[in-house]
Amino acid sequence: MQRFWWAALGALLLAPMAAGAQAVTKSQRSEGRTEVFGAPIDTLSAAVGYSNWTGEAAPDIAPGTGFGVNLDLDASQPVDLLVGYEGAVNSITAPGLGNDFNIYSNQIAAGAQVQPFSIANIEPYVSGSIGLARASVAKNPTLNQQFQSDTMGVVPLAAGAQYDITNRIAVGAEARWDVLFDNEILTQQNTTDSDRWGIMLNIGATNF
Repeated sequence: MQRFWWAALGALLLAPMAAGAQAVTKSQRSEGRTEVFGAPIDTLSAAVGYSNWTGEAAPDIAPGTGFGVNLDLDASQPVDLLVGYEGAVNSITAPGLGNDFNIYSNQIAAGAQVQPFSIANIEPYVSGSIGLARASVAKNPTLNQQFQSDTMGVVPLAAGAQYDITNRIAVGAEARWDVLFDNEILTQQNTTDSDRWGIMLNIGATNF
């Protein structure tokens, strides 16, 4: 639980900056931009990559495909508001189960993204959010002796960079670490000490 509080603190440190960014007047923003929640859309992107669990669950789960969608709202420089969905599919490789079962992960979260500077159309960034995650497995007597479906809290943390190919299309890459709390996916433990990591490539539309 201690690791959750450190991660949550890091994510929530971005919140006062985001709140200040919301105070920016419309005259300071680009005109004619599509807005959501009163803030112009900066980028709407889709991502795909490689991800897995960590810690106690990792030995029995194989790395698999990660994917996601992010909505980046241009509140102010250098802080944007971020709303995101992330999913993953991983094979369960625990002894005695063969390769017949998967664990499906889905999560939604909202937070803030800081883009401190830009060099030659490249914008590095860090982000922190907070949300809910769901890990789902099949209902099977043998499988459920080891794994069960569970809903848990999540603090997604990420660092990456975005490159504007044109003023309408952007690509990027990021490393993610999803800190999970109240995680009970391992049936025989009250709390599972496992998080998730991912390496993602993304492409998106910008400057709506």
